[in-house]
Formats: sequence, C-alpha cells, structure tokens
Amino acid sequence: MKNFTLNIALIGVITLLSFNHAHAQHAIEHKKELTKNIVQQLNTPTKIWVNGHWDIQLDGSRVWKKGYWKFEEKSFQEKSKLLRKKSIQKRTT
Repeated sequence: MKNFTLNIALIGVITLLSFNHAHAQHAIEHKKELTKNIVQQLNTPTKIWVNGHWDIQLDGSRVWKKGYWKFEEKSFQEKSKLLRKKSIQKRTT
C-alpha cells in the first residue's frame, strides 16, 4: 500500500513539474516574440499626416497645398528613448 501511494505521489509531482516547464517555455517564447516586435517597430519610419494649408506666394496670391503623408526617419536611439518614455508613463498611470 505504501508503494502504491508513493507511486501516485511521484506521478503527481512529475506531472506538476512538466506543466511548470511547459508554461515557462511558453513564457520565454512569448518574451522573445515581444522583443522582436518592438525592435521591428523601432526600425520602421514614422508616418505623419500633414493637413492641407494655404501657401502664400511672393506676389501675394494663395495656393492650396493639400494634405500628404510625411515620412520621418528617426534614429534607433531616438525611437527607443520615446518608447521608454511611453512605457514609463503607462506604468505610472
């Protein structure tokens, strides 16, 4: 009888340890994926919409300049500083 309960306890401990290992592996893979996404996001150019406006010519006439997308390249360091500021703000709020 002792042998039987010892076997069941051993099977239970092994099962719990295997679940813990599987969960830890999933958490490591998830963290790697998040890091990869953050780096990929930091490497992409920033896209900003500029609204239309009136340009005044030298002769005083006005010309409408319609809205457009402006692509702004920031260095990796500048983007990582901005991301760090955003993450700190999210933690404080």
